[in-house]
Amino acid sequence: MDYASHMTGAEASSGEARFRYSVWPGVRLEPPAIPTWRAEHRGGGWFVLGERGPDVRPPHDLHVVEFGRTDFRDPAAVAGFIATSGLPAPHVGTPGGPQSWWHDLYLDWTAGLGPDLDSVYARIVAGAAERWHLPAPDLDARPRDAVHHAEVVVRVESVATALTLLLALSDDRAGETVGVNRALQINAGLARFAVRVDPAGGQATAAQHFSAYEAACLLIANDLAEHAPYRRCANETCRRIFSRQRGRAEYGQHRSTGVTFCTPGCARAQSQRERRRKARDERKA
Repeated sequence: MDYASHMTGAEASSGEARFRYSVWPGVRLEPPAIPTWRAEHRGGGWFVLGERGPDVRPPHDLHVVEFGRTDFRDPAAVAGFIATSGLPAPHVGTPGGPQSWWHDLYLDWTAGLGPDLDSVYARIVAGAAERWHLPAPDLDARPRDAVHHAEVVVRVESVATALTLLLALSDDRAGETVGVNRALQINAGLARFAVRVDPAGGQATAAQHFSAYEAACLLIANDLAEHAPYRRCANETCRRIFSRQRGRAEYGQHRSTGVTFCTPGCARAQSQRERRRKARDERKA
């Protein structure tokens, strides 16, 4: 699914001013390895984590490809994402769970919702459940080591809005209406990336439970710092937002200039379509 399909009219029109930004420290930072999990989808929209799988190194376009092309409406697809890419949203059983780091930074952009953090978070998640036609979350009845389907799609929407802003900046359309306030929600996902000292030879304690969402936020911040160009795929039936063509650039590099398709497959499909179109026109002539 294209990211744009996740956005509502209210989200797309939430920011009116020209967007100016700065990124600290302003250089590309490598995301940490992300733990994967076996997740069981249970009643009420909960994904309960089971056995921990291997840690995976996020691809440079995790925020574009894995987040953009997974059908997060499908519980089986969400469980598959967790098993191969890590958690698309933090869960309470890990450091920086959803009702800690997310609350404080989200409130910066949702003034007027009320002073009760738990109430604000519940309303945010309930709204996502309604938009995506998911079971209403009962956060007070959260199973141990679990994340709700609606908590996942809240983060998916946040990544989608940030990519829409990146596309607008690349097209020099930052002065038009973009969801600036919602785009800045990625700061919540950046909150745990901090300077620290870890013991030599040991596994970094603070990095053991980073989520795929946090890695996606860091990759977005990297692209903002590097002014990475974004565009829509020139394949008429795709039109996804992308920056680097997977398979055309090494990890950490800018995409090749002149790339107009998000994948080689999209380039082939559009080329074949245009050849067929040309052949039809020649027969008519």
